[in-house]
Amino acid sequence: MLRSRSVLVAVSRARGASVAFPAGAPLLSSESATQSGGSNEHSGHLARCAAPVQRATALHRRGPERWIQSARVNYAQPSVRSFSTSAAAAFSASPASSGAEGSKTIRHPEHPTGIYFHLQPELGSASSDWKDAQSGAEGQKTTTWAISLLEQPPSGADAASIIGFVRAASGSSSTGPPSGHVEGDGGAQAAGTDPVTFSHAHPDAFFPNPAFLDLLHQTLRDECVEEDELLRFEAQTRGSGWAHLNDQRELLMPGRQAWPDNIIASVAFVDGVLQVRSGGGDDGSEQKSTYQPNDAYRLLTAQHGFIQLKETWLDKVRKRCAEKN
Repeated sequence: MLRSRSVLVAVSRARGASVAFPAGAPLLSSESATQSGGSNEHSGHLARCAAPVQRATALHRRGPERWIQSARVNYAQPSVRSFSTSAAAAFSASPASSGAEGSKTIRHPEHPTGIYFHLQPELGSASSDWKDAQSGAEGQKTTTWAISLLEQPPSGADAASIIGFVRAASGSSSTGPPSGHVEGDGGAQAAGTDPVTFSHAHPDAFFPNPAFLDLLHQTLRDECVEEDELLRFEAQTRGSGWAHLNDQRELLMPGRQAWPDNIIASVAFVDGVLQVRSGGGDDGSEQKSTYQPNDAYRLLTAQHGFIQLKETWLDKVRKRCAEKN
């Protein structure tokens, strides 16, 4: 295949070289040089140079598009964290926990700080409100689960360490094995519906434990707020106003406010000082705590899942739960 000298001159200039050719001198490609058998030494030399020149020209022509494409960064839009039962495979079997006969504990497979479902064969001394709110259909077999931040099962259904309860019908939609890591006796699979999947699919079926909410707010108010660096920084920066204690399950961009069902409580600050404790003020006046629980807060939401506390808050709340377990 013959190429005119003007093409090679353009190629050579693209490579930063200057080449002079006799008038009418043809340029042979490597293919044509091979076919000619290399009879002409000059043509053979050009043929040997033609292939790399052509490759360089091709790379030069499409180079910008290649590096521009490789330099592009695909910034994924923040997505709402959704529950997936596929994460169950990440949990390997561990020694079964000791407990009463028929007990079973399921660990949430995706929760970052740990949520545990404890099978409750009987409700025991649970409140009548719980029984009325969670009564199943007549003749329908159900299983009741106590949900906790602790791996150890609660001593009873009225323990303040229990976040809340969920009663799942044994014959409902979940047909596969439980998605959480199962601890306890091997026969507990007969319990039926996986409570983890059921809770996320039916958040309205979750019944919060008022005793746990009282424990949560008391711990945050008395042990966490004054020691929280972010809350103190906000108070010192803004001077006076209100600061919110947010659930960590919702990822917020800087300057954005959490949804009401993710705000645990609020506390006022005056002159850069958090007004969280009751007592006498510096001027001798009676000072009341401005800590206010948020009635709109939900321990479980369809969009963001179960409660997630800061590590420093979680350690203190778990310690209190262990005392009330």
